[in-house]
Order: sequence, then C-alpha cells, then structure tokens
Amino acid sequence: MKLLALVLLLSAFSSPTLAEVVKEFDKSKCSEFFIQSPNRKIAITPTVFTEKEYKQICQRWNNRYRFATLYDTQRRIPVYSAYTFSGGEHNDRNGEWKNEPQLENSTKGPDMEKISDEDMDEFSYQAVNRDYEESKSNTNTEYTRGHVFPNQGGSKSTQLPLVENMLAEKMSGRMNLKWIKSY
Repeated sequence: MKLLALVLLLSAFSSPTLAEVVKEFDKSKCSEFFIQSPNRKIAITPTVFTEKEYKQICQRWNNRYRFATLYDTQRRIPVYSAYTFSGGEHNDRNGEWKNEPQLENSTKGPDMEKISDEDMDEFSYQAVNRDYEESKSNTNTEYTRGHVFPNQGGSKSTQLPLVENMLAEKMSGRMNLKWIKSY
C-alpha cells in the first residue's frame, strides 16, 4: 500500500521550483500525487494561489512524473510538494543539479534539465547559489538548502537534486553537516 504524503511549507525565505508547468494539478498528469475524490473523477488538491507568481509544476524526468510542486517565482521558494511516499533506504544523490526549464523560459520542453553552477547563476525565478552564500552577510544568519521533498521520502528513482525542491533552512550547530559535505 502506498502512502500519499503531502508536505505543506509556507515561508518568507528565498528558495526555488521546477519541471512541467501546468494550469491545474487536478487535471494534469501528476494528479496521482494528490488524494482522489470518492468518485475518483478528480484529485483533491491543497490551496492553489491564483496570483501570477505561483506556478503549478509536475516534476518530470526521463518522461516520468516524480512529484508535484506549487512554486512561488517571486519569493523563489516551493510552497508545497506532493508525492507518493515509499520511504526505506537512504538514497545518495549524484550531485547533478536539475531545474524546471519552463520557469525561466515557457517555450522549453517539459522534462527537467541538468544544469551547472554557472547556469544556476542566471536564474531569475529560482534560488541560486549566491542567495545562500550572501545570506550570512545580508542577514547575519547562515542558510543552506533544505528539502521540501526529502531525500528519504521516495525511491531511488524519484530522488533528484532539484533547484525547485530547495527551501532556505537556517543553519545551527552541526545540523546538516553530513548533507552539506555531500554537495
């Protein structure tokens, strides 16, 4: 039996989003990540803000939908993600960052793209390395990338280091040191 996990995160910090941008989650190919209505005709989704800065994204890699994200392009943060929880083993990521190309350019294809650190610095609607690097000097608080869809939340095939899955997370003491060193 699969558990459906829905992670809701609302934040005022800066961070990112990703894959195929859709008009409505409940009528998209990623509706499987949401609870189905009793009559199984529609998916029941959390609140979807209608302002233009909010984008509904079906995260897709290698022609397979992995999870869904509501993304705020103004604050450059994921608002929430929905995915099918499979849990289990810890999955080491390969370190190749990917992003949702349609956030930056609506004419791009629906699959996520591999990106370099240099590419990341060009994003307007997604958090970039300098957002995290400059946080300490601007706020006197150090932030790192936290996961909205956690590394251990899905199977190895669903875990991808995605720019749009990162949310600013306050550093404190030894928190996340192992994870940080892996990047």
